Amino acid sequence: MKKLIGFVLLFAGVGWGQSKPLTWVNVGVRGVDTVQTCVRMQQPGFRERWLKTQSCAGVAAFNGGFTLASVLGDRWLERHGHSKLGKFVQMLSIGGSSAGILYTSTH
Repeated sequence: MKKLIGFVLLFAGVGWGQSKPLTWVNVGVRGVDTVQTCVRMQQPGFRERWLKTQSCAGVAAFNGGFTLASVLGDRWLERHGHSKLGKFVQMLSIGGSSAGILYTSTH
């Protein structure tokens, strides 16, 4: 188990020599999207339209999974010499979360 955790932390980039602001923006925006959706789900008449789940735990799992996938995808692409493409993956994830925040706040 320790090897698995160490591998995930290493692969995700814990201990990178340089700062990764897009990663932190991605995590922050996804967090805001998750919290906003969970709060709105408690109001009568609100329905999550983009996801099949209607539970806060499902939304948190979905957003957490996509955040992890985009961060690990960015790290993998960077390790293989495609750092610009990796940044694009992060920006797509941020854009998707931003669209979710905008949709949730207007409906």
